[in-house]
Amino acid sequence: MVLQRFYNRDEELDLLKKFFKKSKTFKKSLMVVVHGRRRVGKTRLLVEFLSKIDDTSFYFHITRKDKHLLLTELVNDFIDQVDRFNMSIMANDIELIKRSTNLADFFHL
Repeated sequence: MVLQRFYNRDEELDLLKKFFKKSKTFKKSLMVVVHGRRRVGKTRLLVEFLSKIDDTSFYFHITRKDKHLLLTELVNDFIDQVDRFNMSIMANDIELIKRSTNLADFFHL
């Protein structure tokens, strides 16, 4: 992906930093959903933010597709991230997710 210059997103970056700091302060996981019109720089905003922090953050890009396929991709990407950051504390939870035959039921969709 060729990245263009990044302009005028200080307010949004500050908001992401605020959420990130709050997550660290309370030692809790936090999920942030970024949505908006097409082609306004949502992905670029997240890439820029994540490039500035040294952490175990996880980014997952959602596209339109079958929800079962989407959830399978999400779980697999999550497991890859857990492995990458050696977060073995969640091993039991990951095994439960892997064994789940119906991810939509698991996530109550």
